[in-house]
Amino acid sequence: MARILIAGKGGYGDMFPMFSIAKKLQQSGHIVEIAAERHHADAARSIDIPLIPINLIQDHKNKNDAAPSFAEFRELIQTLTPANLEKEYEILLTAAKNADLIIGNHLAYTASIVRKKLKKPWVYCSPSPLAFPSRFDPPSFPYLHTLQRISSQLGIPAGYYVDFAKKMSKIVMASTLRQQRRLGIHDERNPRFEGIYSDQLNLLLTSPQLIREQADWPTNTFITGFTWFEPTFLLADEKSRNLQEFTKKGEAPIVFAPSGSARGNPLKFFAECREACEKNNLRGILVAATRFHHLLPSSETIHVSSYIPYSQLLHRAKIIVHSGGIGALGWGLRHGIPSIMTPLSLDQYDNAYRAQALNFGSVLSKRHFCAKRIADEIRRMENDESLPSRMEYCRTLITKEDGSDIACTKINELLKQLA
Repeated sequence: MARILIAGKGGYGDMFPMFSIAKKLQQSGHIVEIAAERHHADAARSIDIPLIPINLIQDHKNKNDAAPSFAEFRELIQTLTPANLEKEYEILLTAAKNADLIIGNHLAYTASIVRKKLKKPWVYCSPSPLAFPSRFDPPSFPYLHTLQRISSQLGIPAGYYVDFAKKMSKIVMASTLRQQRRLGIHDERNPRFEGIYSDQLNLLLTSPQLIREQADWPTNTFITGFTWFEPTFLLADEKSRNLQEFTKKGEAPIVFAPSGSARGNPLKFFAECREACEKNNLRGILVAATRFHHLLPSSETIHVSSYIPYSQLLHRAKIIVHSGGIGALGWGLRHGIPSIMTPLSLDQYDNAYRAQALNFGSVLSKRHFCAKRIADEIRRMENDESLPSRMEYCRTLITKEDGSDIACTKINELLKQLA
């Protein structure tokens, strides 16, 4: 039995894989604590694991009112340069002192500093392939993806952008490097990539159907498959009952579920989705925060739902329209449902273009996201005779994946080596 601290930041798609691993580690007899932002308290409570809150500074009161382009840039900067770095460090340092092992996700930069300071064993996890960029399989980077596609047509080596993106992210994360130096940690590697990787165990918590292991990845890196986490705290009898009643009344609906900056200010997104449904005799489910429901009236063909587990949301759905988050993409594949994706920030571009290249869905750029394009793409998918069998084959493979089981097996093997 070991004392394990799991540290992470981000939204549901970033943290649910960590909760899945935490639950399984606890079931195998380990003492587990989770350090995360306060909005994950309900998730931690649902698996009976204490939450150590690390976001003590609340800023950007009007962040939902920002223009989408600025919101995207700000989200990137906030992710790379945590505003409360020193406070997080103090909290995590105290929490980690008695830990036998620290497990951190791709946004746990402060936890990575703590493990270096305390010289603790470290396991690095990410649900996103973008966390392990390879020159042999270059990802689509935010802000660079358009230039990358143009350059590939001109014969410019794709590996150039991997090096360029790493250099730029290191510049943005200068504050993290300065903090390390003040603490006597002289590690000048990129805190976003090489500096956060583990020499002992790195886990990519995604499906091998989306990416293969690459020769230039860090040593001891493994693809686990998707880690499934049922957010029971999001369940509500009335929400589930209303959703089930709607799905039974007609043909399979289209699910519209924005994420990231689109989730914070989704009204234009939903306006285009609603128009696409109403003008083309389609049934749709709009997934929005409750505070927007008074602006999104339901109708016979449109059902408005607050957040609900994908296992229920995608039951009988035909297509899911989303921003390219790895969580939405993964659950769609598990249900054999293709995706229409409009990436807006961070890893969404890479997730979306990977899925499109594998014929699991298609990408509509933000510039082209309008009712007509949405409806045209839905009709194209409906008329694609090979799509159902392709998605069913993928579903059978994805359903068998148990990434949390494989991850915990690797973690337990490491703990035995450390004993």
